[in-house]
Amino acid sequence: MNKKGDTTERLIKERAEPSARKVRVIGGKGSEAGLVRHALYKVAWERYNSAIAAEFYFEAITLVDSMITDRIEAYIQHLLHFEEKHQKVMSLGEAVSAMDVARNERRIKSDVEYKNIKSAIIKFVEGRNKAVHNFVILHNDNAEMTAEDRISKAAETARYGRELFNLVNAYTRKQMYGAKNGE
Repeated sequence: MNKKGDTTERLIKERAEPSARKVRVIGGKGSEAGLVRHALYKVAWERYNSAIAAEFYFEAITLVDSMITDRIEAYIQHLLHFEEKHQKVMSLGEAVSAMDVARNERRIKSDVEYKNIKSAIIKFVEGRNKAVHNFVILHNDNAEMTAEDRISKAAETARYGRELFNLVNAYTRKQMYGAKNGE
């Protein structure tokens, strides 16, 4: 079985008998947790923008990865709101698998928008892995890439991460709060 299948099966098993208490601090507009989360996002976006300007693309990638994962965890929390225990996730890939499991439990069908978001996340994760985890590793498919080529790809991934965050944020907000302004 592939890694994604293994992860999904493990998450389904863990969801059947969740052992983790609610792991995400519940917030909301005006709550203490909401204010802390807002402050963290403010710093993260400032650092992201500074990292892009300074060409520190690896930092930008990791920051936006964290923010995308947070938005997905917020959506999962919304789906599992009344459950005593939640699914703990440790990575963006696990968050997507946990989101699939939660949506399946709630019998939410995958529409085109959801499938497109997942495809976009996969594209980002692949770019992130190549930039961050494989920068100095030579494979047959990247042996001709110079350090400058790799940094250029990291820059593309960092910028794409910002676009992806906007997509994920809009999608999860719509799922949690409904369409606004006639959208």
